[in-house]
Amino acid sequence: MAGLREQYGLDYLEPKQSEEKPESAAVATGIDDALIAYGRLVLDALDKSPNKTKQILDLAPETRVRIDMLLRLEEYLVAKGYVEKVQEDPLGNDAIRLTPQGKKLLS
Repeated sequence: MAGLREQYGLDYLEPKQSEEKPESAAVATGIDDALIAYGRLVLDALDKSPNKTKQILDLAPETRVRIDMLLRLEEYLVAKGYVEKVQEDPLGNDAIRLTPQGKKLLS
C-alpha cells in the first residue's frame, strides 16, 4: 500500500505524527519579551509614584502603553507577583501596587 502512495504521489495521505512547530515557541518567546519590556515601564512608573500605587488609566499616558495592553500587563504582573491589585474596578481601572518582588526586579 505504501508503494502505491509513493508511486502516485499520494504520500501526503499518510498520517504524520504531530510535532510542535518551532515558530510557535518563537512567538511565545516574543510575547514574553514584549510583556517584560512593557512591564518594566509599568514597574518604573509605580516605583516613582506615591505609595508605589497607581490606577491603570493613570499609567497609560505616563508609560505611553495602550489601555488594552495595560490590562493584559496587569494580569501578567499580578500572576508573576510583581504587582498586586489594591482596588478592583468593574470598568478595568484597577489600582495596582508594586510589591517587594517587583521592586527587587528593578534593582
